[in-house]
Amino acid sequence: MGEIARLSVEIDDVSPRVVRVVDVPADIRLDDLHFVLQIVIGWQNGHPFEFRIGDNAWGQTDRDAGIDRIPAEQSTLADILAAGTPFKYDYVLGEDWEHTVTLLARTPAQPDVRYPHLVSAEGRCPPADIGGPVGYETYLRSIADPNSMNY
Repeated sequence: MGEIARLSVEIDDVSPRVVRVVDVPADIRLDDLHFVLQIVIGWQNGHPFEFRIGDNAWGQTDRDAGIDRIPAEQSTLADILAAGTPFKYDYVLGEDWEHTVTLLARTPAQPDVRYPHLVSAEGRCPPADIGGPVGYETYLRSIADPNSMNY
């Protein structure tokens, strides 16, 4: 295995913070990186996704959406990193679960480590289908108030 990218992935616009640091091969295909992020963050992989930096977008092909994305299965993390960092990972496109992905380091793979490798985790993943960051905030307020009738 060649070069490893250490990525910090933070869900935008949520409190408390949800951050994961993960080591992945720099040449990982983007559809595979999506699966890695689903697992390390705690999502359930039931919705479309997109990686973005500048005017470039990689993701699943969706003829009905009218969005010109580069196919994720034909692109790698190295393709995005060539355009810079940080970049965005958007999951559940209608609910606006955006994540900021930052490259922390590039290093040679260690022979005694299996990749991908979760380095650290902070915070719990929001529940699925809660309505994005705004719905999550409402949910947290509701569960903190035993008299709430919202959930």
